[in-house]
Amino acid sequence: MNKKKIRIGFLITNDHQMKKVNQKLFNDATPTDVISIPIDDDLSSDQQILGEIVVNSDEVTRNATKHHHSYPVELARVVTHGVLHLLGYTDDTPDRRSAMQAIEDTIVKEMNPNEEVTE
Repeated sequence: MNKKKIRIGFLITNDHQMKKVNQKLFNDATPTDVISIPIDDDLSSDQQILGEIVVNSDEVTRNATKHHHSYPVELARVVTHGVLHLLGYTDDTPDRRSAMQAIEDTIVKEMNPNEEVTE
């Protein structure tokens, strides 16, 4: 069986740079924790770039403190959130946000079994 290789690019940045990215993409100059940029570019029959995920390390640090868990758990949460967006999940309604958060919590818990994962 020929399996397709999916690639995702990651960039970890800070508030200042994230404001620039958010302004350019969404006309919103506020920092956010993660932005997913779908690419959907077929490189070949067995390789595809799904997109890029930009993570704001400053916001990850603040959210980890706010939600009382470690930086690695929060980083796993925002990366998972970004990947879910690239896979087509949306959080534009309360129900969709809740469903997406449940998936995030399950995945992050699997990656960090010794830490409580809550938002």
